Amino acid sequence: MEIYKDIRRLRLEGVSQRQIAARLYISRNTVKKYWDGDTAPWERKEYSRKASVLTPEIIAFVHSCLEEDEHC
Repeated sequence: MEIYKDIRRLRLEGVSQRQIAARLYISRNTVKKYWDGDTAPWERKEYSRKASVLTPEIIAFVHSCLEEDEHC
């Protein structure tokens, strides 16, 4: 949270993104992300990607293993 505040403050003081990154020992990408204030550290990005490895076959296999384990 402090880094976000520092980036916003330094921007208002006219410090460049590159200078802010060097001064705060952080990535320029991090500075760029918070530069305009459109992104905030307390906001989490939602992921809409599905896990591609969980195919119906894999799920069936896992269920069969769990059922086998219950019988032991």
